Amino acid sequence: MDVSKAGRPVAPPPEPEYTEEDKLQEMAIEHTALAEENAKLKDMLAVKSLPVSEKAREEVKQTIEELREQVKDLEF
Repeated sequence: MDVSKAGRPVAPPPEPEYTEEDKLQEMAIEHTALAEENAKLKDMLAVKSLPVSEKAREEVKQTIEELREQVKDLEF
């Protein structure tokens, strides 16, 4: 049994390098998520400000969500 390294601290494995490309990719993902969240909030404000019945608001909200999904599918 080899005891020559007994009692010595074990060096942690090196951390992977975080490149500039990794940073840009992360920023792009965050930007997309924030843009989607912003669009949802704008939609909510638009629906709430409509001077119509609650049933009509729900229909408008559903239509907006369906259209957003269609646009998302067409963009990719």
